[in-house]
Amino acid sequence: MKIFEIDKLVASLQGYIETKVELVKLDAKDELQTLIAKLFVIAILGCGILLSVFFLSMALVSLLSELFDNAALAYLSVGVLYVLVSAIIYSSKDRVLKSITKSIKENE
Repeated sequence: MKIFEIDKLVASLQGYIETKVELVKLDAKDELQTLIAKLFVIAILGCGILLSVFFLSMALVSLLSELFDNAALAYLSVGVLYVLVSAIIYSSKDRVLKSITKSIKENE
């Protein structure tokens, strides 16, 4: 009789392990789908932001070109503006990374 009880115990344990493995697989699949959806939304937003910055830059160049009466100087001014903005962002990158990390942890 004890052999049959051990067989039942082993069978139950195998069923439990198989169920746990399936649950982990389903959870991983859910998290992967959520991650892919978030990445897709971020990619779409990124493209929209890049296009907006591009067209706003062209509008600024057009305005400065009329003001300076020199297209090259207008392009140079916008380029210098982007270099300054990049330098400011680079100099404060640690603070920005900390705030992004904190924001991500709060959203989890």
